[in-house]
Amino acid sequence: MLPPLLAILSWPLVGLVLFHRLERRLAILVTLVAGYLLLPENTALDLPALPALDKHSVTALTVLLGLWLTSGRTGTGEGLAGLLPKSRLVLVLLAAAVVGAFMTVVTNGDTLVYGPTVLRGLQLYDAFSSVLSTIMMLLPFLIARKYLSGPDSHILILKVLCIAGLAYS
Repeated sequence: MLPPLLAILSWPLVGLVLFHRLERRLAILVTLVAGYLLLPENTALDLPALPALDKHSVTALTVLLGLWLTSGRTGTGEGLAGLLPKSRLVLVLLAAAVVGAFMTVVTNGDTLVYGPTVLRGLQLYDAFSSVLSTIMMLLPFLIARKYLSGPDSHILILKVLCIAGLAYS
């Protein structure tokens, strides 16, 4: 059995193989669904000033990397441009999520003392990590909006989820 942290750190290699062997939409779905199902839950590489590299952030980054590396392969010139929607309302809501993550850190600077346990307050240093974590959380939704929005993609999503559910059970 693979050690948990090694499994998480090796997932980009698995994802890149999937992106080179499968059709783009299927590679996106398999990379995300398999990553969420197979990678360990309570394991993360926590680097300073960056969000923790756990199963959620690694799968999102792997899909983004796979899309970026294979963007010239399809011949359509369709790369990562267009991930953000054109609707002003949706852009405002996305900005509100990012600003909300930043403001949460800024307004939680109080140090908490519980007997011998001291929890330091959040600092501006932590805001960068919080904002990046929020972006990592939104990334799969933005990718799905761009690449999986058609009716044929919806059928593919259902097929992948059914097969993954059967395999996982």
